[in-house]
Amino acid sequence: MTAYEKMHTGELYNCTDEELLIEQSKCLERLYDFNATRPSEVEKRKQLMEQMFAEIGDECYIEPPFHANWGGKHVHFGKGIYANFNLTMVDDAHI
Repeated sequence: MTAYEKMHTGELYNCTDEELLIEQSKCLERLYDFNATRPSEVEKRKQLMEQMFAEIGDECYIEPPFHANWGGKHVHFGKGIYANFNLTMVDDAHI
């Protein structure tokens, strides 16, 4: 079983596993891009959120900065979500 699979089944895993760190780093790069958007870049934010989150419904808005261990990769949002600045989530597993 991989470290990623262990992370999602609640088993002990090595958080410094090289494959985990590579994947997490990609997610955090996208998160950085999202947090660096200008207020006028609404469309760019929407596109980034579609890449960042496991699921994002229509009419969702997140005010940067947003913080998450995996950049939102394991976050499922329905439609019509509004989150003000400094939303912080521990998304090591699906939420």
